[in-house]
Amino acid sequence: MTNRISFLLISLLVPSLHAWKYETLYFVQAPRLAGEKGRTDTAWYFDTVATGGRYARTSVPVHEGGWSGLELDNTDPTGSSFWSIQEGGLATSRETAVRNDRIVAFPNHHQKLVRLKLVGETVQFDRVDSIASWGNPANFTVGLQNTIASSDATQLRMDLATGAIDTTAKIPASADGYDFEAIRFHGGTFWLSDESGPYIAKVNASTRRIDKQWSPDNGLPKVFARRRANRGFEAMAVTPSGSVVATTQSPLYNAQGDVANSSTRDSRVQRLLVLDPATGAVREHVYLNDQKPNALGPTRKGRDCKIGDMVAIDDTRFLVVEHGEGAGGKYWIDLWAVDISKATNVTSTAKTGATYSNGKLTLEQLQDSATLAANNVVPATKTPVRSDIMGTTPWRSVQPEGLAIVDDTTVALLSDDNFGCREMQSDGGPDGICHIQAAEASRSTLMYLKVPPLGWKRLDARRTGRAGLRIGSERGAVVVSWPAGRGSLKVELLDLAGRSLYRWDVATAGAAGRRAFPAPERSAAFLVRVRDASASHSAVVAQP
Repeated sequence: MTNRISFLLISLLVPSLHAWKYETLYFVQAPRLAGEKGRTDTAWYFDTVATGGRYARTSVPVHEGGWSGLELDNTDPTGSSFWSIQEGGLATSRETAVRNDRIVAFPNHHQKLVRLKLVGETVQFDRVDSIASWGNPANFTVGLQNTIASSDATQLRMDLATGAIDTTAKIPASADGYDFEAIRFHGGTFWLSDESGPYIAKVNASTRRIDKQWSPDNGLPKVFARRRANRGFEAMAVTPSGSVVATTQSPLYNAQGDVANSSTRDSRVQRLLVLDPATGAVREHVYLNDQKPNALGPTRKGRDCKIGDMVAIDDTRFLVVEHGEGAGGKYWIDLWAVDISKATNVTSTAKTGATYSNGKLTLEQLQDSATLAANNVVPATKTPVRSDIMGTTPWRSVQPEGLAIVDDTTVALLSDDNFGCREMQSDGGPDGICHIQAAEASRSTLMYLKVPPLGWKRLDARRTGRAGLRIGSERGAVVVSWPAGRGSLKVELLDLAGRSLYRWDVATAGAAGRRAFPAPERSAAFLVRVRDASASHSAVVAQP
């Protein structure tokens, strides 16, 4: 009895280190979309029911979103803070029998790198930064097609008032264009993956500039240029020793001979790329997607199997989230532990990768484990960790695109909300209009999941170059605090459309300090930008 009383007293007197709960949906803050500098028009959602052949514009403005990838910020011991990256901006697809268009609302909208923090029941933006481009550090990255990546889609602009699309007004590719999907932080550096190139980008944590990037035939095997459109490097991990490991969302379009490349879209074979950024050495291994086989054969096609994200457990083991629709419309989301320690290295410099059966077949054409074995290819081993997440938890999104390990028995999952947009079907494909989503899918959600022990160890906490500067709010004001050693600061208050409201110059005299700046009452949220001689830091803050 004494021991039980002592335990109860300790439980009451010592609060839990974290405030989050397992299998609870936490919604991510969703302020109105900040479009482009110099523009005052706003993107609005369109209805899902047509009247007279046209969809009416709703009165609901499009919100910020598109958060893809999730990385634990291990400077927060409570496991409540993460990093995420914004994908390709507010863009939709329009596909018909004769057209393949990418419809863009704001071509110059630049992606945001954000620090998310769970506060109470909401995931809030703690820091917001743009990313300086690799090609030109004076430019920020945007969500357009890149000039060095091939694409069969035509970029067009949408009329924000009517939803009409001008097929004659093409938007050119940009040297600053990216479609980011995954984010990791290791050794003082952010790592981002892109699905359009596909690319791997190294981002300086202090300047938020892309310092270096790798792409097919530029440090990466040529075969990855055969990625399926919008199915490039969706998932990426960085091992404790610093290797970058990435995989495409779905099988490559990669056939040999007189058959269409798309014939491999239902293959079980997906490639795991391992890059040593210090030496440039690369390896490739086979990952077999789960087509939900039963006694009658597969119940899910390879084209419907998607990898959402991956995170390193150690140097050879990874946690992978795999998802996709199976037979009868059931949507599966599963966690797998993947081990590459005994997998065959299948790297080749050829544009189709290594070939088999006397050069007649590519790796993707080997299709399954039996054919791989006949060609002496050993795939990575897979062990189920958590199955049917959608069927066993409150999770409802079909886009689980961020995965982080919080501790040895806890992971966090983040959904991508596509800026709250959904596409309706027309002429046999999506219509390219930003229709309003159902409430449960309109915002990104974060959920913590219990898993069996992984054998994962937290790395030493490393800060990201700007930990001393803080931006927050109090009633009627935004608050900026800074550590000793900072030079003069320039503070700017903007609305969420990017229009400047107020500017202040702050002389710090090198001393630590804190200052409140008056905020207008006409808006509930603001963008605050703070600059000094060496860096710029931004955050979206909400009035309490």
